[in-house]
Amino acid sequence: AEFYQLAEDYPVEFKAAFGEATPATYAAAPKQGRDIYIAEGCWHCHSQYVRPASNEPIRYGEVAVASEFQNELHMPPMLGTRRVGPDLSREAGVHSNDWHVAHFFDPPSVQPGSVMPAYRWFYDDKGRPNKKGLAITAYVQWLGSWKRR
Repeated sequence: AEFYQLAEDYPVEFKAAFGEATPATYAAAPKQGRDIYIAEGCWHCHSQYVRPASNEPIRYGEVAVASEFQNELHMPPMLGTRRVGPDLSREAGVHSNDWHVAHFFDPPSVQPGSVMPAYRWFYDDKGRPNKKGLAITAYVQWLGSWKRR
């Protein structure tokens, strides 16, 4: 649902980046977003694995199981190197697309005290998300969509 909402919220930008919102573009956008997630090093600070320690099940839901990672978008697994930001394994639908768009543009504006850097290259000169911004949002909104909290 969040993917189709991206197309509705950012129609001009979405159409320029992906064309119409179809099953094919739905498959392509998260894959591109995953590549961006890896290239930008997001996995250094955000894990995608709820561990059985430190009250993580209270914060992020039940401990991750192997069956959650049976998808090509989970290869290679991104367990994280340190937990600076929250675990994102079940981020789908936790925040709106607009929240993610604002967060990538200026993290402290929606998450006071955030140490995450701004990713301004995910936006055009008018501050609207470009293909990278839409793709990373689609990917983050895909994470855990099969297992909503």
